[in-house]
Amino acid sequence: MAPNGESAYVPAGNGVSVIDVATSNVTLDRRIGGGPRRIAAAPDGSRIYVTNGAVLFVIDTPSNVIDAGTSIDGAGAVSVSPDSRRVYVAAGGAVVVTDATAHVVAPAIGVGMEPTSIAVASIEGSCGTLPAACSGDCNGDAVVTVEEVLAIVNIALATVPVSTCPAGDLNHDGMVTVDEILVATGVALGGCGSNSG
Repeated sequence: MAPNGESAYVPAGNGVSVIDVATSNVTLDRRIGGGPRRIAAAPDGSRIYVTNGAVLFVIDTPSNVIDAGTSIDGAGAVSVSPDSRRVYVAAGGAVVVTDATAHVVAPAIGVGMEPTSIAVASIEGSCGTLPAACSGDCNGDAVVTVEEVLAIVNIALATVPVSTCPAGDLNHDGMVTVDEILVATGVALGGCGSNSG
């Protein structure tokens, strides 16, 4: 469902049907090839994301134009960050993070067995918001690089100590979780100060 409530986007056959909610009529069929697997809407209503096992497609909701986005082998479950700036795709034994256009892809985050669903949540809770203005900035230069994200992943895998990049351990518990990796990846994609939790 588009956030404005006027259109529903439904995976069907080899594409996506756009349904006018007021009339229940199909107003448009968009073909993507190879049956769609999963679909997600950006919270800001700007885009719909569809996977088909090989590609993450992006549908611009105002125009309903489809952009082929990027190839992601095994692309399945898809979710969008609350700020609509990042897209998370479960693929194989990993989570792939892209920008909103699905053209800038961060290194895949290994999560083990094939994930079948994915959800994105704010890192807020009863303990407050974790500081994330520049989480993952291992060397303090106000930029999070691919190498720094990889260092944080290696901390999570226990192949290097937390002292390799203390900025990746947001809650200072001596280890790095998948949530902390996702925050650092988001900062790498959007820049320091772009992710407040």
